[in-house]
Amino acid sequence: MSWAPKETKNQQNYINTFIEHVGDKCLSEYTKADAVAFKTWLLGSGKSPTTINKYIQKLSLLFSWLSDHTEQTTDIFKGLKLKRVKEVNVRSGYTDPELKLFDSWAKEQEPWRMFIAMIGRYHGLRSNEACQLYSDDIERVNGVWCFNIQATRDDQSLKTEASQRLVPIHSKLLAAGFLDFVASRKGDRLFKELPYRNNCYSHLFGQWFSRNRPVNKDFHSLRHTVASKLKAAGIPLQYAAAILGHTNKAISYDRYGGDVPLNKLQEALEIAL
Repeated sequence: MSWAPKETKNQQNYINTFIEHVGDKCLSEYTKADAVAFKTWLLGSGKSPTTINKYIQKLSLLFSWLSDHTEQTTDIFKGLKLKRVKEVNVRSGYTDPELKLFDSWAKEQEPWRMFIAMIGRYHGLRSNEACQLYSDDIERVNGVWCFNIQATRDDQSLKTEASQRLVPIHSKLLAAGFLDFVASRKGDRLFKELPYRNNCYSHLFGQWFSRNRPVNKDFHSLRHTVASKLKAAGIPLQYAAAILGHTNKAISYDRYGGDVPLNKLQEALEIAL
């Protein structure tokens, strides 16, 4: 098989991720059970249905080619593509009882893990938006402590241009000692325990979260939960859009232009969450 340079890099990522989760074996030793186990991990990883299908499609293409060119190898990914988005049920929002369980669970974790969990819980940040934060990304603007979601360093990235934003920090984080934690990481990444892998810092955190989460909901479900809570509290669309930074059909707010005062965003978060 031959690929363009970019596709070669992507394909290597698909292969490495698969091996990382099911083990490095001889080709003939991989079974359908390995493929199903990998799909199960993908479903709980926070990846979109489109991305999950891309992993399965690319790996299926590889194993199909191998089955035509080697002995004792079959396409173990055949028939595993998602047929309906609802198959990814772990992306629905958290219920109130689940949030209580999540809160209790978060408090039992190491401080850095607890704060990543709370950042998702009270602000709806994407996993990598939280994991790639530096201490100087925490700023006080017009008297309001904020996350400055940006990509000013080579190891930072944003999903879209609209993702760049200021998000007020919820009082729950401040009460938990978040600013002291930030001070302890001065001049460094906030979550320096996480290595840079697969072009992001959230890769290993996502794996850990999938193994240890208190309920069968992924980290991205927290983002859906924040959107739902904002809507239920009657928060205007433009406020929710400013907090979430990027919108899509899975989150029931449409992108809305215009700047919103930080104190209004802070009030919205406190009211809704």
